[in-house]
Amino acid sequence: MCSSFTTLAVNVSFKVEYKCPYGQSLTLVGDTAPLGNWSAKRGQRMHWSRGDTWSCNVMLPAGSTVECKYVVVDEQGKEQRWQEGSNMVVEV
Repeated sequence: MCSSFTTLAVNVSFKVEYKCPYGQSLTLVGDTAPLGNWSAKRGQRMHWSRGDTWSCNVMLPAGSTVECKYVVVDEQGKEQRWQEGSNMVVEV
């Protein structure tokens, strides 16, 4: 008898205040496929709102530990600046 396991996903919200020049935006990248496997072009584009607040929701596997960073990108998705310091660690 064969059994299959379904990995549960959790909707994780990310939010940060950051002012970047017009034409640039933030992307969330990390060490998992939903966050682009460290590629800014494949990462999760964030959405701007008043107060220079950027946010996004990402479905991540329950019980996982994910490392991630914010990246400033231009209109074509080209990396302009990576978040300084150590990676953020999120326990889902």
